Amino acid sequence: MAQSNGTVSSDMIQRMLEEMNNSLKNMQAGNGLEITQYKGKEFMPGFSVECVEHAMGEWTMPQNSVIVSSYPKTGTAWCMEIVRQILFGHDEAVLNKSKSIPIPVHLLELGSKKKFDFLPHLPIPRKFFATHIAADLFNFDKVRESNSKVIYVYRNPKDQAVSWYHFANKIPNMTREQKEKVLGKEWNEFFAKYVAGEHPTGLAKGEWYPDHVIGWMEHVKSDENVLSVEYESLKKDFPKEVCRIAKFLEVELSADDVKRVTENCTVSAMKSEATSDKTGFLKMNVRKGEVGGWKDQLTVSQSELIDKVMEEKMTGKGISFTYVL
Repeated sequence: MAQSNGTVSSDMIQRMLEEMNNSLKNMQAGNGLEITQYKGKEFMPGFSVECVEHAMGEWTMPQNSVIVSSYPKTGTAWCMEIVRQILFGHDEAVLNKSKSIPIPVHLLELGSKKKFDFLPHLPIPRKFFATHIAADLFNFDKVRESNSKVIYVYRNPKDQAVSWYHFANKIPNMTREQKEKVLGKEWNEFFAKYVAGEHPTGLAKGEWYPDHVIGWMEHVKSDENVLSVEYESLKKDFPKEVCRIAKFLEVELSADDVKRVTENCTVSAMKSEATSDKTGFLKMNVRKGEVGGWKDQLTVSQSELIDKVMEEKMTGKGISFTYVL
């Protein structure tokens, strides 16, 4: 029940967070949840149709929200932490309140529709969310109407494929048999299924990562409320990219602020945060954070196949990738 000033009590927020945590624990029990079909696309277990329909439909997005959009394993958790540090890092009390909110709560397509009753009342002055859905499922009108901002983070497809492989082996809400059947038993089979568009990553059969990038980049080009951030650019010159993101979010940062964000968003700092994350989300999502690790995993023919596919799909679209630094 909302209080008279339009907020909800801290006890109610805590109950909501506990309910979300319990829901996540049940989802992580490894009971082999089903692949979800929605609007011609296939999604991994845990995807909530009711959440997406509500978020993109009747839900009123809070004013000045920030949404981190991405394909799985392209830097989602890292970019979310960068946004958190930019928005709240100057106020330790608010930053700690933000950290008390499990990261999966922010994911628009995860959990129960009931969470949307509480999201506008979370104890942080500016709300931020995340999503992996394809651009054609996203309601960009909501962003413009609420004066919100979307950050689309992407990385090179070779490192993304390797990171996806290591992450997929840890997915808690699929049985081993289900993983092997749907994703592949070992790397070569996994890779073949993946680049053939057979993995249920929120796209149509036959589509995979580059198709997600193409869809979102069309809006990066045409919508001033959407910014693209390249993972490799963050690795190459983190302070410069932090300043670019902060400017986009209309947040002024001092030199000391940029230094603070930089220190708090290193891989080691993120791994330290992961030890206190009760949902296990960060632990699953923070691995090496390197560029070029694909060279230790992909065969020459696999690397050449990705090069060929990217040339075919990206020609004339102004999209390129950085494979080594």
